[in-house]
Amino acid sequence: MVSAGRTRARRGEGGRLAEEILFAAEALLVETGDEQAVTVRAVARRVGVTTPSVYLHYADKAALLDAVCLKVWGDLDERLTAATVGVTDPLDALRRCGMAYVRFGLDHPVQYRLLMMGRPLTHGERCAAAATTAARAALRQMSRAVQDCVDAGVFRGETRPLALSLWAAIHGCVSLLLSKPELDWPPVEDFVDHTVRMAGLGTALISRVAVPGGSYGSAAITTELDRTVDRLHHRQEQQ
Repeated sequence: MVSAGRTRARRGEGGRLAEEILFAAEALLVETGDEQAVTVRAVARRVGVTTPSVYLHYADKAALLDAVCLKVWGDLDERLTAATVGVTDPLDALRRCGMAYVRFGLDHPVQYRLLMMGRPLTHGERCAAAATTAARAALRQMSRAVQDCVDAGVFRGETRPLALSLWAAIHGCVSLLLSKPELDWPPVEDFVDHTVRMAGLGTALISRVAVPGGSYGSAAITTELDRTVDRLHHRQEQQ
């Protein structure tokens, strides 16, 4: 029996109902900011169908939440691609990707927290698969930007470990901004831009340095970096 206010779906309209269910669940998640509020009963009530109608399309609440969270992940690919359109400098493209990634996480805080910040939707293999799908998509995009830097000679070394380190810095920005909003943060754009520049320049440097014994002394590092900065400034003045 279908709930009052909605006619029974005709043959071939199941796909449309599945989409309505997904959008209703997404609206509940965004409105409440709490995955506990997204119950099959609540979603069915919002759509105007019975709970068995929801189960015809999604096995349980966990499957529905997985779908809701992964629904926005296609937007990540689009944003990172758009951020680098027309950008020819690989390090600048990496910086723009980092900024777009953080903005994506802040625009989808609940979904990002559920899939990327250690709060699984349920205890089960499907949940782990959804989180892994999201993580692989993010790493794939980061690896593309890093590969361009490697190809251009900005970074040296294997792409994957370099991408993981830079992704850790960018993910850290999103995680801190979402989990500690009460802190006295600088403007988000400035904070993220500084972090990504720092991580990118640090990677360019450390990927060139083979350090005997593990590290150079602070005095040696300071002297050599000061000399490098002076040379860069001199070159810029000559251009």
